Amino acid sequence: MAKLEKISDCLEVAIRIERIGLDFYKGLSKTAENTQTKDAFSFLAAEEEKHVGVFRKMLDEAADYASRLNYPGEYELYLEGVASRSVFTQKKMQDKNIASAKNIGEAIEVAMDFETQSILFYTEMLNNFKDIDQKYLNEVIREEKSHFVKLVNIKDNIKF
Repeated sequence: MAKLEKISDCLEVAIRIERIGLDFYKGLSKTAENTQTKDAFSFLAAEEEKHVGVFRKMLDEAADYASRLNYPGEYELYLEGVASRSVFTQKKMQDKNIASAKNIGEAIEVAMDFETQSILFYTEMLNNFKDIDQKYLNEVIREEKSHFVKLVNIKDNIKF
């Protein structure tokens, strides 16, 4: 795993991961075969969009955008690379095969797995930071945990 040295880097990666998830769930919502599944994926997309806003606000608060890399765009490519290899990766999505889940319950299970992976990713990041910066990561983790709980509630209340 890449070492992110500044909390702003970690928050930027968090935003990018949420955007990947947002696009993923929007795509699944468009291809859903029934209203219940479509609504569930639309809800998941909206949750990812909320997280983008929450994490963007935290990034604005912690702002220290000074690029430390050599050529224009390198910093963004670096962060995009970390984000695209973290939680919502194409391989993980294909391995989980969420698009062909037999029912919405299976799809929710996959989404719960992604949230669990996110929580573990950010928990591991905590070791790279001290004090005030950990506050931001703990908030990201809290947001991911609340999303996980929402998924559990959806799964518990859906009729298969």
